[in-house]
Amino acid sequence: MAVRYSRSGGHEPMADEWLEVADDGSYWLRRTTSGSAVGRFSGDLGADLATEVASLAATVTEQVSVRPSIGPAVVEVIEVEDGPRAAFPQNAEIPAAWHDLAAKLRRLTEELTSVASAEAAIAAGLEDGSVVLRAIGHQGIEVDLSQGLLVSQVFDRHGTWKSGAAVPLDDGLGPSVRPAGWSVTVQPGLGAGEVDDSDAVVHLVRLTLGEEGYPRPCEIRLGGLGVP
Repeated sequence: MAVRYSRSGGHEPMADEWLEVADDGSYWLRRTTSGSAVGRFSGDLGADLATEVASLAATVTEQVSVRPSIGPAVVEVIEVEDGPRAAFPQNAEIPAAWHDLAAKLRRLTEELTSVASAEAAIAAGLEDGSVVLRAIGHQGIEVDLSQGLLVSQVFDRHGTWKSGAAVPLDDGLGPSVRPAGWSVTVQPGLGAGEVDDSDAVVHLVRLTLGEEGYPRPCEIRLGGLGVP
């Protein structure tokens, strides 16, 4: 059976994500907030994984609707074709059957953002102390870096914030299609001696992707220990 999962709302940049798994195990995924890549992905889950998703979907029998209790919240929606629907804030208490299906779909949104499954996406990674952005997939992707930022934050071993810096990503091209293979390297703005070996460094890459004329603010989160 087909299953649709979406994640939307929350703090800026707001989530605007969608995963659909069809009866035959094929899938289509859009990511806007991720630890590896943002954009569009598609492929086939394979028989075992498709059967697992269908089995979990078959166990849900009741509608679920939970309203956010306070502040901007990321709301998750799961729809089972010809079956029930659930809508709830992340981390809300929901029936066990829905919880298991939601956990599986969340994991899939992380696992299916590979280079091999990319239609048109931007991936980010750390190389020799710099953050590298790359266009991956078999299609070009519209990217706008004019308001983009690389935000780097340093936390000590206790998790206490120590320092941070922001570097503009603007390359002067405005909204434009970047072909597969395009890349840009950005040096974080952290100063020499600002990071100890025991510190954790988190990099937030903020940019905008264009899709069918609609700009989607996106964020890729990279983290690690030691000098970034």
